[in-house]
Amino acid sequence: MGAPDPQLVCSRRITGLLQGLPHTHRVHSLTGRITLEALHKAFKAVKRNRGAAGLDQQSIKMCEANVEENLLALMRELKSGS
Repeated sequence: MGAPDPQLVCSRRITGLLQGLPHTHRVHSLTGRITLEALHKAFKAVKRNRGAAGLDQQSIKMCEANVEENLLALMRELKSGS
């Protein structure tokens, strides 16, 4: 099995944490709540909890190596619905 697709980095760990964000304003879809700041907070929570690698076998250490690029890619993927 090859290296995990960078577009899938950390998505399973972080996506679930977005649901726990405080409701600061009314939104009509979840895409309005997907921000880089929210993804950074979610990643830090996963790291603090020592989240295990998901199906893609992407470790926290691997994700952290390019965290900004990985989170931006994740945000684009989540917002596009792909």
